[in-house]
Amino acid sequence: MDASAELSFLNCYICFEALKKPKMCPSCSKVACEKCLRTWIEDNRPECPHCRKLTPLNNFAECERFISDVKHLLN
Repeated sequence: MDASAELSFLNCYICFEALKKPKMCPSCSKVACEKCLRTWIEDNRPECPHCRKLTPLNNFAECERFISDVKHLLN
């Protein structure tokens, strides 16, 4: 895997910025910022913006420690 692919994993798939308070979809395992997901769910409907499975925000898994561990391993 090249460095750019590794770094893209650490970006939100909604805003494309570095993840802030990352949350993972329990259905597709995509990771996005909590704020981005909250905005999506409030403006649209309670679903994952990636896989479209109905998922309330509180069902998205917190994964800040996991992302932190991955960043540490890549350095």
